[in-house]
Amino acid sequence: MENMKLKPCPFCGDTVRMVPDKEFNYAVECNNFACDCWVQYPYKDVTKTTEAWNERAAWSFRENSEVKYNINKATTDYESGWNDAIRTVIQETENIRINERSIIEKLLK
Repeated sequence: MENMKLKPCPFCGDTVRMVPDKEFNYAVECNNFACDCWVQYPYKDVTKTTEAWNERAAWSFRENSEVKYNINKATTDYESGWNDAIRTVIQETENIRINERSIIEKLLK
């Protein structure tokens, strides 16, 4: 079991590495410095730490996929709603201009 491979980072998909922390436990950190994923585990055993990371990585990746989907959907819905609102304002503004023109024409007659 000592040769178990760590699953990739659940946030960016990059490789990760296990590092000992100050208390002789282990932490797993992402190799992508921009990602900044780092998780400390309470285990002094490499196998337990690996199992915990791999379980977390699989769970987090599924959750992140759902979160990303929901964020994208909300953004799309928001933009769609915003575009509809802008179209309505433009149409109403055009209607006001048409009404103003007709009032001006009536006054000029």
